Amino acid sequence: MKNALVIGLGFVGLSNAIFLSNNIKITAYDNDKDKINLLKNNKPPFKDNSIENYLKDNSINFKVSSDEAVFSGSYDLIIIALPTNFSETNRCFDTSSIEYYLDFFSKNNPNAAVLIKSTIPIGFCNSMEKRFDGLNLLFSPEFLREGHALTDCFYPSRLIISGEKLLANKFAKLCTKSSKIKNVPIILTDHSEAESIKLFSNAYLANRVAFFNELDSFAMKNNLKTSVIIEGLSLDSRIGKKYNNPSFGYGGYCLPKDTKQLLKNFDNIPQSLIESILTANEKRKSFIANEILKKNPRVVGVYRLSMKRDSESIKSSATIDVVNIIQKKVEVLIYEPSFDSDTFMNSKVTDDIDYFMDNSDLIVADRFYKELKKVK
Repeated sequence: MKNALVIGLGFVGLSNAIFLSNNIKITAYDNDKDKINLLKNNKPPFKDNSIENYLKDNSINFKVSSDEAVFSGSYDLIIIALPTNFSETNRCFDTSSIEYYLDFFSKNNPNAAVLIKSTIPIGFCNSMEKRFDGLNLLFSPEFLREGHALTDCFYPSRLIISGEKLLANKFAKLCTKSSKIKNVPIILTDHSEAESIKLFSNAYLANRVAFFNELDSFAMKNNLKTSVIIEGLSLDSRIGKKYNNPSFGYGGYCLPKDTKQLLKNFDNIPQSLIESILTANEKRKSFIANEILKKNPRVVGVYRLSMKRDSESIKSSATIDVVNIIQKKVEVLIYEPSFDSDTFMNSKVTDDIDYFMDNSDLIVADRFYKELKKVK
């Protein structure tokens, strides 16, 4: 594998393009012309600390384009890294864009290995191989944290690759050659097992968030110190100290939709835990909203809408769901410096921190920031 095309330059596609470009020739495509223009000037098209830091010291050393003419090139590896949003109507991922490219390249570049980096339903790859005869299909789920995606490429926790073993091995060697750590754990497996690893991983993380949030709800109602209880739990090596911070609920692009997709894959299979994760998350957001309203505030100041620290993404942010509940009963003022608009969901938005603090009599923040110290 010496010449690759990457389709989709979100944080997954761009991180993988940068990661692999030191060892193979990369051409990267995205239909967003503004994003391509930024990258041509070595500017990050979105907030991601690891990519921003890389571009401060390094130039993009591969071709980026929004012109579909690049599809006619000769490639031995094609990486698809497109979003798969969850359709509430169909109760499954929308994989139409991926299917389009699988169809196109199975006809126009049948000798290339086509590797999917997008999150997909369990059983998707097997169905695509039956549908598109002769497709050399690989799947390698990503485990990248938004805000740290490029770092996670260079320091992977593991490599999961499914598909024809010879091709899978070639891609594994390419990744380990680009990695900055030795002895990366590698699992070469079947498609449905790799798809399951991705969805069950995120469902487990969502379950962990929901567990510590319910612990926090219990502590709040019984006037107990959440931090002390969590510290006592975390000293058990089987539980550990990672991923145990209470929040308003799990959000972001991956956990909500991936847990819903896994539940869909459980159709006709007995389960109760997966469904309860979704229910627990909704109950937590309602609990937080009710606790805010019980304080009878005149104006609730909401500090940032991002779904987590070090990110500007508000996709499926739990804070937004809390705002949606409370603004029906109380005035909400949002501090969000990343917004151009002065309103959001019928609430006023400001980028003036002093104005925000002076005009809020209750401030709500999913995480504590230094800016809030003087009103702590």
